[in-house]
Amino acid sequence: MPLSQEIEDNFKSIPKFWNDKCSEGIIEKLSGLIKNEPMGVLGACVHEKDNMRYFIAVSNKDAINHGFDEYKVPASTWAIFTGEGIIPTAIQSLIKSIYTDWFPTSGFEYANAVEIEVYLNDEHQNSKFEVWIPVIKKDK
Repeated sequence: MPLSQEIEDNFKSIPKFWNDKCSEGIIEKLSGLIKNEPMGVLGACVHEKDNMRYFIAVSNKDAINHGFDEYKVPASTWAIFTGEGIIPTAIQSLIKSIYTDWFPTSGFEYANAVEIEVYLNDEHQNSKFEVWIPVIKKDK
């Protein structure tokens, strides 16, 4: 799914994308294919030149045998944040906090690489998740 450069637009389109894929049975099918770390259904924001795309995925190289495409995530350094709460509000709040509160004082800056959301359970009211943000150490 193509993403906007405006985060607020994405905060509307990504939950709709998840709802659509859930209605189509895709999320349930992917859940049955979870095999490798990170253990959960994943949301991945991929930067491609001037475009950003969002994918729903699992970590399993054999998923291609079940009709899914393969994408190899390049090695990166990630800052990993944990959260829980009602989806999508809780994860969107955490993402905003990472960019407005954590980054300015962290000693790190955003690396142009894949951002990953890891949904550790399938409970929308009490979801447990991680947000993996690609980072590089700031030059002093």
